[in-house]
Amino acid sequence: MNFRADFHIHSKFSLGATRDMDLETLSRWAKYKGLDLLSAGDITHPLWLSELRRKLKPQGNGLFKFNDTHFILSGEVNCVYIGMNGSRKVQLQIFSPGFEHIERINKALSKYGDLTAGGRPLLNLEASELVRIVCDISMDCFVVPSHIFAPGFSVLGTGGYGTLEECFGQYAKYVFAAETGLSADPKMCARLSCLDRITMISGSNAHMPGTIGREACVFSAALHYYEIKNALQYKRRDELLYTIEFYPEEGRNYLSGHKECGLCFSPLESANLGHICTACGRPVRRGVLQRVEDLSDRTENEAKGKYLPFRNIMPLDEILAFCMNAGTESQKVREAYLKLVEKAGSEFSLLLDLPEEEVRRLAPVPVAEGILKSRKSDVRVFPGYDGVPGKVVLFDEGELARYSQLELF
Repeated sequence: MNFRADFHIHSKFSLGATRDMDLETLSRWAKYKGLDLLSAGDITHPLWLSELRRKLKPQGNGLFKFNDTHFILSGEVNCVYIGMNGSRKVQLQIFSPGFEHIERINKALSKYGDLTAGGRPLLNLEASELVRIVCDISMDCFVVPSHIFAPGFSVLGTGGYGTLEECFGQYAKYVFAAETGLSADPKMCARLSCLDRITMISGSNAHMPGTIGREACVFSAALHYYEIKNALQYKRRDELLYTIEFYPEEGRNYLSGHKECGLCFSPLESANLGHICTACGRPVRRGVLQRVEDLSDRTENEAKGKYLPFRNIMPLDEILAFCMNAGTESQKVREAYLKLVEKAGSEFSLLLDLPEEEVRRLAPVPVAEGILKSRKSDVRVFPGYDGVPGKVVLFDEGELARYSQLELF
């Protein structure tokens, strides 16, 4: 069977997450989106873990279920420590087939930080040591580096390591998957030959229900923990079919730049400037694309064919917001969204699956055109930088003015 999975979300106990990041709301939004499997999120937090224990029903295959949605036990931790070359900050996701493993992992991790302080705890623990602890408890569990090129809290981001082996040492062989992150895609990751043995996966890093599934993985396999683990560990391309990707330019850290001055730079421009802002003379925040350029040993052309297939999407609420000239959280966008997913079956059905003629039948003209343009990557993206999100533009002003005369909903 084919199924869609989002392996990276947070709960209501995470900093910055909305209070409705609970199982009831998440399972409802999974249905809207067309997701079959979600991360349970924040498994290190005692209160959330207790709630998961009470509400999730074990399926006998390492996965759990709430209502019609399957869940996998996983969560993110933040390793902050002093390494050989200064301070290190690395975010990692832990996956487990059972609560008994999580209880033992949490007992071990509690020595290094306060697990009650938030859904993604700060641990004074080396990343390699975390992998050792998890694998010592059970080889059925595994660790996945989060958004590997993100500035700040990542394995390969600016200020981070140059390779996974440099970070994890003798335990690198137990790390077989990594997350692209919102500002990168598999094509960018393939420019580093040191990642060839790694399966690149994608997850939403959602802090609110409406953003789950903005990145995801599509499998053709049994909905089973060990089938998923084996597909990732052994790079089974007939089982992990493709990933669903945000346009990386839309990510908040795609280009290097300086938010305060409103300036951003391509990798070549930034390098030629010594990574200094031309307006204020201070260092720019180096982006994901810059970091890929710094670490890559392949050109874009040389990386072709060395990555898992992927499909870029613009989330449906963003398409609606663009067409309706409103915010994604506005009432009219939310109402239009729910009407469309009810008619189509799910958001992913509209964005990826339904034939063109069916999309045109279900959606108003500008929305249908926006969906089809997004499918073809026929969009313009103003890149994000230094925490400023990028912006996807579906239509030029003339097209938008013509469509604005039409009744939407």
